Amino acid sequence: MKILAIGDLHIPSRANKVPDKLAEGLKREFDVVAATGDYTTREVLSWICSLGKKCIAVRGNMDYITDLPTYGKFTVGELEVGVYHGTGVHPRGNPAQLSAIAKRIGVAILITGHTHKQEDLLYEGVLIVNPGSATGVWGGSASYSIPSFTVIEICEGEVVLEHIRLEEELTTEIKVYELSARGSRGYGP
Repeated sequence: MKILAIGDLHIPSRANKVPDKLAEGLKREFDVVAATGDYTTREVLSWICSLGKKCIAVRGNMDYITDLPTYGKFTVGELEVGVYHGTGVHPRGNPAQLSAIAKRIGVAILITGHTHKQEDLLYEGVLIVNPGSATGVWGGSASYSIPSFTVIEICEGEVVLEHIRLEEELTTEIKVYELSARGSRGYGP
């Protein structure tokens, strides 16, 4: 299953659009779009959701689309995957708090945003994935970031992360994790 993790666009309040070169990387087929919030308009959310066959979208702290849930989840094989913006976690991106949230909602993988920083971390058995900001705009705890998103492929407990970012050119970093009943481990890049 191919999942697009994307969020923190802040269009039109902080950016006009996703940079063209990064948008080129979105021209693929995705089974699920995991949208982490801060779209700010329903039009941007509709565009994001159009990128996949299914969309799990949550509300960010800058979204006034009130019918969005705080978190969402879906199943891939034997793994439960959660989507949560990250609002209420202090300091932003705190792995202990995010891991506790993941365990509370019953997921092995938590896709989260709010920090605008692309990263991943295996913490207390929970894989925490942050796709960063697709527009690269500033966030509450960061100056401008690098425009980014993450593609996640899951097959029989193997989780492959493809972190895509727009530095001067489009760059890709691959990381692989194994999540199963036997335990979790990560390896790569």
